[in-house]
Amino acid sequence: MVDLKKVLYVLFGFITGSMGALSVVLPQLSGLSASTRAGVLIALGVVLSLVLYVMVKLIMSGIVKELNDQMVAKKRSEDAARRVKYPVVAETRVVEKSPDPEVINAMVAEKVAEKTTAKVAQVLAMFQKKGRLIDFLQEDISAFDDSQVGHAVRSIHKECKEAMAEYLSLEPIRKESEGSEITMESGFDPSAIRITGNASGQPPFKGILRHSGWTLAGTRLPEQNQNLTVIEPAEIEIL
Repeated sequence: MVDLKKVLYVLFGFITGSMGALSVVLPQLSGLSASTRAGVLIALGVVLSLVLYVMVKLIMSGIVKELNDQMVAKKRSEDAARRVKYPVVAETRVVEKSPDPEVINAMVAEKVAEKTTAKVAQVLAMFQKKGRLIDFLQEDISAFDDSQVGHAVRSIHKECKEAMAEYLSLEPIRKESEGSEITMESGFDPSAIRITGNASGQPPFKGILRHSGWTLAGTRLPEQNQNLTVIEPAEIEIL
């Protein structure tokens, strides 16, 4: 590190020495003419100024260099301390794996099954609420005679038909009258048309329409805000 006191001492010594030298030189110039004496003084002044300039420049260069070295060393020290405190972790790139198609299909199938179960339960709840259909189907009617069963069925039929008309829209698959002769060309939908009897070979098939079939044209089911699988809640009477 540059010692400023030593620098000041050097400058002070140079200036003092210069003044002493001038005090010695000036009496020697008394015998010279005024112009010569002025030229000598100017030359001495220029020399002393140049020497002083060079000394100051060298001293300042040393100071600037030392300050730069100190700043670089300080920065390196701070960087080293930062690396110790916050170690540089290599960037890890997360590679997103595409979902497994089997997993996606399983999830979709599960959601479809849940919605299907909910709709089935809702339709059964509708028939149960209107016509007590579940109670009737779960009842053992073997002990009842035909007249008793017929009387119960008449009421259940009426209420369930009203419920179906209120919430479901049904349409026949075939518009022809039952009992009429039908020709089935190739390309028919086997899920909508069931071929029975003596069916062999390839279409076209000729047969008799025994049943027109039914297709669900629309629903008007209300929104569900309760457990989706409850058809009818249990009833407890508090005594």
